[in-house]
Amino acid sequence: MKEKNNLTDNEKKLSTALLLETGKFPNVTVQTQQAIESGLIFKNIPTGTTSTTLTSVSNKISTGTLVYVYVYVQPGYSTHIIDSLVAEVTDRDEATHLAVAWVDTNKLDTVAAVEGVRLIREVIPPVVNIGSVTTQGDTILKTANVRSTYGYSGAGMKIGIISDGVDHLSSSVASGDLPSNVHVLSNTVGGDEGTAMLEIVHDMVPNATLYFHDDGSNIVAFDAAIDDLRSNGCTVICDDVSWPTEPFFEDGTVASHVNSVLSSNQVIYISATGNLAANHYQGTFYNSTYCSGGYCFNDFSSGTNHNDEGLYVNLPAGSSVTVVLEWNDKFGQSGNDYNLYLFKHNTANLLAFSDNTQSGTGDPLEYLSYTNTGSTPIAGDIDVQKSPGAAVKTLGVYIYPSNGAVVSPYNIVAAGSIFGQQAVPDVIAVAAVNQGTPSTIEPYSSRGPVAISYPSAASRSKPDISGVDCVSVTGAGGFENPFCGTSAAAPHIAAVVAQIWGAHPTLTSAQVRSALYTSAVDLGTAGKDTTFGYGRADALAMANLTAGESGLPTVTSVSPTSGPTAGGTSVTITGTGFTGATAVDFGTTAATITANTGTSITATSPAGSAGTVDVTVTTPGGTSATSTADQYTYIAAPTGSTTTVGIYRSTTGAFYLKNSNAAGNADMSFIYGNPSTDKPLVGDWIGQGKDTVGIYRSTTGAFYLKNSNAAGNADMSFVYGNPSTDIPLVGDWTGQTNSTTGAPIDTVGIYRRTTGAFYLKNSNAAGNADMSFIYGNAATDTPLVGDWI
Repeated sequence: MKEKNNLTDNEKKLSTALLLETGKFPNVTVQTQQAIESGLIFKNIPTGTTSTTLTSVSNKISTGTLVYVYVYVQPGYSTHIIDSLVAEVTDRDEATHLAVAWVDTNKLDTVAAVEGVRLIREVIPPVVNIGSVTTQGDTILKTANVRSTYGYSGAGMKIGIISDGVDHLSSSVASGDLPSNVHVLSNTVGGDEGTAMLEIVHDMVPNATLYFHDDGSNIVAFDAAIDDLRSNGCTVICDDVSWPTEPFFEDGTVASHVNSVLSSNQVIYISATGNLAANHYQGTFYNSTYCSGGYCFNDFSSGTNHNDEGLYVNLPAGSSVTVVLEWNDKFGQSGNDYNLYLFKHNTANLLAFSDNTQSGTGDPLEYLSYTNTGSTPIAGDIDVQKSPGAAVKTLGVYIYPSNGAVVSPYNIVAAGSIFGQQAVPDVIAVAAVNQGTPSTIEPYSSRGPVAISYPSAASRSKPDISGVDCVSVTGAGGFENPFCGTSAAAPHIAAVVAQIWGAHPTLTSAQVRSALYTSAVDLGTAGKDTTFGYGRADALAMANLTAGESGLPTVTSVSPTSGPTAGGTSVTITGTGFTGATAVDFGTTAATITANTGTSITATSPAGSAGTVDVTVTTPGGTSATSTADQYTYIAAPTGSTTTVGIYRSTTGAFYLKNSNAAGNADMSFIYGNPSTDKPLVGDWIGQGKDTVGIYRSTTGAFYLKNSNAAGNADMSFVYGNPSTDIPLVGDWTGQTNSTTGAPIDTVGIYRRTTGAFYLKNSNAAGNADMSFIYGNAATDTPLVGDWI
């Protein structure tokens, strides 16, 4: 096997599975390669053909074997830079620097070598979170009561469903379980989960107009499906889709797009939380007993059980598993190298692996797929390895078994098993309770909270509401009946929302969400919790609450948006419907109201823990729905940190940094800049709470500053001063801090040796000095910088 450290820069852009296709790991067995290939999407095109539409691209096809990939380009480059080398670009999103393409396996190296290409990885298919009959949810969630009491039936509402397919829609229409006018915008993926979801909605709101769009073959196509439903007038959109390699610790392509749709439209978006509570791990990396040469495996038991330190999966013949690992580095900026392995239990027999490179511009992502192609069961050990120099990070692991594979409960962590669009604050994330025991959570229903690291640390309380599953559907096309999973729970909530909103179309989407949450049957811990959300939806209580359209309060802004954890900050909350407000809460903690005009409340923030919370207003009409507009961030007072040593080797341009003040090897080492012209700098350039390196180029007067201690391009670069006379300086000249982290922000300055003048800046950018003065004797003095008192 070719060691990762020996790969070229272009080879490091390819995922492990794609590197296998290029022959870069010749020592991997044929069986292992074939098993790993089970996670790739291929199609074969005859080479040399003149009778197909691919004649015009025949020069881009050499083997005839095409693989479906994501190609990410660097900011500032167009995705069209790959067009001349790939067989077909199926989708592209310039805003996220992403193209989705079919590439000949023999041309993967060539595409990776294009200047501007950041990385290439395979497309991983989405996971769907799996009349003659009527869903039991119609009675349990009381939509039937609302129809009989108020006559609300969803008239005037357009509801869009996104799932795998509606292949046997006609069978449901023939049995009377769906109307004949379902609008199918796209059905190219295949399946009938969409049919079953539509049946549930139609049972509960029979006069709503129904739309369907498949989930697409990639994340760009999925975003387009949302836009297609919106452009067709759908104001309630419901999906049951998870994209396994979307970011866990930040909003990725899909989540950001959904958030954009919600912020600019009166739309309610509902998503199944997923069925991953029993297939998930989240925790801080913990050195196991298996360490060698600086490489250490993670102890998933965190030191509590040295006999069972891994995650485990049983793989009967013909079964498969996909495993996805991420850690809390920012996508596109990871310099901490972790690896993912699947071994045969208690052996060194490697079944599959993911060994991508993270060197400062990578994604904090490893993933593998494996199919047991043999005739006997295999017990598999899932292991995570930290490379030398990598920082200790929070790990997230999701395991997706299929075709009979079973995940062991050892070291599984249910908490935090929600990510993607389901984690967006204004998305209604739906948990599942069984229709037979509707006050008990399903063991597989994914749990919160969602730990967000970027752009700032936050804990998002998810899920939001619970619906019922294991309900009756027709089973058109052989689909499972009863229909279980959060995929079944989510359309129930779409129907409840549409039933009430259709009757009160003047309510805003935020007011409808608030009514849904306020009227829910509280389950679990009192109030909103991370298992049931606000509880089980109750359409009748929601109808009663909104019967007079009393007007739920809505928060549109808070100012200021941050303050100290000690509390005591006077905060102005702006919005509507505040008359008679009885409470203002920062998260779950009550604040003191000092003034209320009906559209503006002044309250004193209570003490809280560092992080972001929602500010909600409660009136007799209910509690305001949470949204990004109501968020307030508690900032902890900066704490003292320990400064440790490092060295800059002027012969090579290498930085060697230590995390302790003691002899021994460097904890981080990398080459940055040109040693013949550059001088090293250190500072916290953006107030992230740690120092990172930079250089000053004495030939040009240019500063090149980095926000990570790793090789790669500068995050900030600018020219300041006169290189023939100036000495670079770094300091926090005015005590400015990052409003989110509370950490000081260092900026640059210069000392002019010819005059003894200091020129200091309050920003890391070109321009005039913010402060300038002469101090000392230029002929004899050397400048110093410090916090002297």
